[in-house]
Amino acid sequence: MLRVTLMAMGMVGAMGSGSPTPMPVSILDEEEEGGTPIYDLTHHRWGNPEIFISSAMLIFMLLLFLSFVASYYVSHVLKCTLFPEAAVVLTIGVIAGGLANIGEADEISQDITYFSPTVFFVGLLPPIIFNSGYHLQKRHFFANFGAIGAFAIVGTAFSALIIGTGLWLVSKWQWVSPHGLDFSECLTFGALISATDPVSVLAVFAELQVDPNLFYLVFGESVINDAVGVVLFNTVAKFVGNPGGVGEWAWDFVAAVVVTIVTIVVAVIVIVTIVTIVIVIAVTVIIIVIIIVIIIVIIIVIVFVIVVLVHRVSLLW
Repeated sequence: MLRVTLMAMGMVGAMGSGSPTPMPVSILDEEEEGGTPIYDLTHHRWGNPEIFISSAMLIFMLLLFLSFVASYYVSHVLKCTLFPEAAVVLTIGVIAGGLANIGEADEISQDITYFSPTVFFVGLLPPIIFNSGYHLQKRHFFANFGAIGAFAIVGTAFSALIIGTGLWLVSKWQWVSPHGLDFSECLTFGALISATDPVSVLAVFAELQVDPNLFYLVFGESVINDAVGVVLFNTVAKFVGNPGGVGEWAWDFVAAVVVTIVTIVVAVIVIVTIVTIVIVIAVTVIIIVIIIVIIIVIIIVIVFVIVVLVHRVSLLW
């Protein structure tokens, strides 16, 4: 169909101008080599994207198979404890990415090195969370839930804030960052880098069979901080590129947090003072009542003794 269309266009051009219109050589070449070319919306060009996608998937599956074999060989055959399985997979990924970026970039290398966030959030992250939750021992997890929540929520937020602020201060030095960085960009990087998963640490803990409380403390923090990191990243990323960035919002947020903390502290101090006064008054009243009861009992005993003595004396007379 495409060949007929091109021939018709050539005939129309020949009739209109007296000379035949040249055919698109690149399209005809690709048609002869790989079938009918289509417009690739990903790379914005005519071609056969299924060939590049197939090649990228083949290379990806080969790298995945190589990662499985290499990690098994290092951990189970060589029994190397200094180089865990996660480090082996990471090393293969770094080498493959470096080789893909060497030389002239083509569609295959772009398909290999391009990482879609939609694929991560929709395709990769849910099975990881499901697998973690499926193998979770609820008794150890919920027994340490307070510490896990503190590390995952408060710790991740403070880590993102400290890293973002430190990077922003460092970016003020011209010899380190000539173009400078916005505070929102620094906080975005802090939120991105704070949610880390201690995969190697958990693998070592599982191999050494450490205390379950310690294992689930690290494991629970690594599971929950993913959600915290995603929320922080998506929140702070909204301010990147906006006028003013996250500066004004950060100061308003800090002011609101300070006012809230001061209000809570004052309320707690007032409540504690009132409760203390009430307890002191109650204890004082109780002590006074006890003293009065003791005095009354002593008086009753003394009266009883006097009555008994008087009765004995009257009997003697």
